[in-house]
Amino acid sequence: MFILFDLDGTLLTNEKIILKEDVAHLKDLQARGHQLGIATGRRFFSVREILNPYDLKLSVIGNNGSIIRDERDRFIYKKALTKEKIEALLDLAEPYPIAPIFHIDGFFKAYDMIYHKDYVHRSLMDYLSEGRDRTLVKENFNFIDQESVLSLIYFGDDKDLAAYEKDLKTFFGEGLNTHILRNLDHHKSILEILDGEVNKYRGAQILLNHKGYTEDALITVGDDMNDLALIRHGRVSFAMKNGAEDLKKQANFVTEKDNNHGGAVASVLKYLEGVGQ
Repeated sequence: MFILFDLDGTLLTNEKIILKEDVAHLKDLQARGHQLGIATGRRFFSVREILNPYDLKLSVIGNNGSIIRDERDRFIYKKALTKEKIEALLDLAEPYPIAPIFHIDGFFKAYDMIYHKDYVHRSLMDYLSEGRDRTLVKENFNFIDQESVLSLIYFGDDKDLAAYEKDLKTFFGEGLNTHILRNLDHHKSILEILDGEVNKYRGAQILLNHKGYTEDALITVGDDMNDLALIRHGRVSFAMKNGAEDLKKQANFVTEKDNNHGGAVASVLKYLEGVGQ
């Protein structure tokens, strides 16, 4: 089987660690021939920083499907926002007290996040307080000519983000993929904006094809609305006990345990045991 796990709220505990017993189970699944991967909204280097201390070699669908690399960090796929879309996004955001941060393809660079020094919000500052080592501060938005912007994330109050998202849907239609994440540990709501062709499920299709698997082999586990397409289309899908209620309605199963008690891995193991794998 090909098993894709989300990270935050799923494979990771609230303390941002993977339980020792889960690491052992994941390595055992690989030894038994199962393919494992991560499908997350996190940046690629953020994922590797989490996995490397456990010596876990997994394929990564990063930035909710905008970038894909295999377990050896080899490039598979990338889809960035165009300059024209970014300029329109910035113009439409002007009436709202919200602040953007740009996630860029920084594989060959010392940074992968950029924000404008004059566009700040308290929740953006909270987000950055967790680590600025791969972050640049700019005085203008001219960098969008040179960077591959994988996703644009806006921070602000929920009502402002919701109003802005409504404007985006009116202006772009299906040209963008947007979602407000509310099932977060430390931050208030954030609005993530991706190209309309990008989501975790599309990333899963690309990765499966690259690895020589069909979608019949796909097991998916997630907790928030950026996992929705993946949960809807997985052959077998699990929503986390601690996950968003709307996501649970779309999943085949809800885990018996939450992310702090190994719910993701335990549920997959129980399912595989039940089908003799």
